[in-house]
Amino acid sequence: MMTTIEILGRKNIITYGERSPADVGMGRANSGEDKIWIWNGLSHDGKRETLLHEILHQISEYADLDLTEQQVSILGIALNLLKMNPQETIIPESISTEGVSDET
Repeated sequence: MMTTIEILGRKNIITYGERSPADVGMGRANSGEDKIWIWNGLSHDGKRETLLHEILHQISEYADLDLTEQQVSILGIALNLLKMNPQETIIPESISTEGVSDET
């Protein structure tokens, strides 16, 4: 299976496939070729989380951020919190100002 996604103005090809003995991780990003590969053996959520992780690697490369693997992983976890928590919990429709004073 193959699809595409635009990342910072660059069209990336995303492929899902089997791992070879040389493959170490669950996914791989190649900014020079604008390609992302995801292991097909992952669950749906695993594929989604790995894709987000690899997209973050591409953003880091394209924007010269030089993020470490740990930084990419932490950002991925933080962004996944948006899916795990309903939007209403994170960003309430209204915020109570009861008991809040404008005086400093």
